[in-house]
Amino acid sequence: RDVSLPIIFMNSAYLAIPVNTIFFGDAGTFYSVMYNVTILVLHFSIGVWIVSGSLKEIFCLPILYAAGLGIFMNLTGIKPTAVLVQFSKMLNAVTLPVMLCLVGYQIKSISFVLPGGLKKVFVGVFIRMVGGFFVAFSFCEVLGITGAVRVVCLLSSSMPSAVNTYILTKRYGADFSFASSMIVIGLIMSLILIPVVLWML
Repeated sequence: RDVSLPIIFMNSAYLAIPVNTIFFGDAGTFYSVMYNVTILVLHFSIGVWIVSGSLKEIFCLPILYAAGLGIFMNLTGIKPTAVLVQFSKMLNAVTLPVMLCLVGYQIKSISFVLPGGLKKVFVGVFIRMVGGFFVAFSFCEVLGITGAVRVVCLLSSSMPSAVNTYILTKRYGADFSFASSMIVIGLIMSLILIPVVLWML
């Protein structure tokens, strides 16, 4: 409960989508958005259940309803209004910086001098990023996934912890210091690991 969310769930939106777009073009954008929607639904359903211990909490969060509405609008061809699009852009510009600021502030809560404190974070980051790559690789091999779908899946699965893991662990009283430390250390490590994964791909 305290460590599972930042290890399981990766930054499949703010980091994965731009990187996949830069390196794999329109196909990278399309498949990384599909990947992100899947992770988002899992994060705010199974992830919330893991960290809260309650199935009913899943139905108390508006994000799943918003994702469902977005999918419905896409399938039915309903276009969002210009006001909604503009509001979305403004919200998007503010959300990530504020969340990262809170995460950076919260990292002070972890005591790196305690035995195993920093080691625990590095082990978690390794499992999240390197373990994520090998889990995705195994799925791609078993399911015969190739081409753009494969590279997007492998790269997205290698991303550091999602910022949302900090929010959920804090909300439900889990170890949010571990989550914030995983996010910050993971972002730093991604400067090395993401180029390595791109080179391998």
